[in-house]
Amino acid sequence: MALPLSPTLADMRAFLQARCGFGNQGEASLIERANFDSILELAQEQIWDEIQWQQKHTVVNVAFAAGQVLYDWPDDVAPEWLTRVAVLYGGTWQRLSRGIEYTHDTFTTTGPSFPSRYDFKSDQLEIWPEPDQDYTGRLEHFPRLGRLQQDDDRASVPSRLLRSLALYQAKAHYRQPDAELHLSGYERMKRRFNVGQNTGRRFVTPTRRRPRHRDDADGDTGPVTPRPQMV
Repeated sequence: MALPLSPTLADMRAFLQARCGFGNQGEASLIERANFDSILELAQEQIWDEIQWQQKHTVVNVAFAAGQVLYDWPDDVAPEWLTRVAVLYGGTWQRLSRGIEYTHDTFTTTGPSFPSRYDFKSDQLEIWPEPDQDYTGRLEHFPRLGRLQQDDDRASVPSRLLRSLALYQAKAHYRQPDAELHLSGYERMKRRFNVGQNTGRRFVTPTRRRPRHRDDADGDTGPVTPRPQMV
């Protein structure tokens, strides 16, 4: 069964208009429309940054062509939100390390030249070494935040969170006394959402905590940081 579509900007604007007491005025004025649209757009950006949303993380396959080292970014991939680059080699996905230095550019490989490193070059993705044949690459990333500026644009974040936060911000903008109630409701809803996203996931805590210093050339990272004490 397909998931229901997210509400449109027009739907959520009408919701805010009604909940803020403007529902009996018919179509919102141009000023009110601009206010509500701005509130919804900024609220979506805030939620996008705050929630731990597994659905946000996605992958896209790209074709690494023989002899080509520079590639344009796919439309939905923001380089700053890239988390992993891999290449399919020998039937398994091999992770590429980040960083292509001058030594790599001048080094001649003697073995199979499937890509093993990547970096950003201008506005393109660079891989190294130059592929000796065609390969399938994979980019794991958090996608770009969707547009929310036109009436038929749909929310990119959970609609219940967006309605709750936008309602608080709209009521605060119009100085309505119950604004804080909606803020606390949004915070509770966000906490429950983040807990639900982490249910069943495992987190490994390191047994030693050592601050690493850049000048530790011998590998000694200094004394162990003491664990917090309950007082």
